[in-house]
Amino acid sequence: GICYVGERNSLLFTYSGLFAILPAISVFMICKKIDKYISNQIYNIIRELSKLSLGVYLIHAAIIHAFSIPFGYSSAIVRYAGIPIVYIASITIVYLLRKIPLVKTIVP
Repeated sequence: GICYVGERNSLLFTYSGLFAILPAISVFMICKKIDKYISNQIYNIIRELSKLSLGVYLIHAAIIHAFSIPFGYSSAIVRYAGIPIVYIASITIVYLLRKIPLVKTIVP
């Protein structure tokens, strides 16, 4: 289809689009093969972070929304600085939630 100036192409901005799936596959393949080339300390950090990945996936949309309220979703701050901020905030929240005994028994 034709795209006009200022119009957002949904093919480029969806979780199931080509521009979301290919980087995800690439990261998966890199992580699958990287253990041969990194130290045990870094490997252990990656393993600990991978235990939090489901929680990060489940909570990241809410954090993106909260982070975008003051700036707007299309702000450059949200697009670029938001990536590490949302990831670090997600990891922190999930890690702290796993420390609560009741939450840990409900959500492994």
